Amino acid sequence: SEIPAGFSLDQNDDREVRITHKQPGVRYLILFFTVWILGWSVGCFFLGSVYLSGRTVEGGESIPLWLVIVFFLADGFVIVFLLHFIFAKTQFLVGREQLIVEKRSFLIRRIRSIPRDTIQQLIEVEDRFAGDDEVRKWLLKIKAVEPTTLLARQPRESTSWLGGFLADWADIPLSEKTANAKTG
Repeated sequence: SEIPAGFSLDQNDDREVRITHKQPGVRYLILFFTVWILGWSVGCFFLGSVYLSGRTVEGGESIPLWLVIVFFLADGFVIVFLLHFIFAKTQFLVGREQLIVEKRSFLIRRIRSIPRDTIQQLIEVEDRFAGDDEVRKWLLKIKAVEPTTLLARQPRESTSWLGGFLADWADIPLSEKTANAKTG
């Protein structure tokens, strides 16, 4: 079947398949936060320079240090959030005997190895949150020695494609569960 948006697929000489997933459709979110963070950073440096110079604001009071710290902390938080969206990706290395799942973000890298013979079930779970019936997203979970969520908050075609690919590889069926992810 056709590879959904956000996925790429490569095969190496050892007959291993590398599937890379980057969240599709975040381009405008990245653009928004980039513009926002640039404006916020200018404001932070202006606020910091006013504080360091000892100047006063309207009413003759100086800017409190806690306010400067809060603004810089918010700036740092949004920068890390932005970098997460720019660099976040998940890679699935499908080998003969194991599946290696590597989730990367800006500074975080998690790797999990799942032996093929321990995989009991692949499950697509409808991810419904209270009051969010209009947006139907799906999770792809793998039940093995250690249950793992492979994809979260994805369109159905993404979880079905990856789930089908991995189910064929592991020679197990792909199950579907219509439930709230928080309870199911």
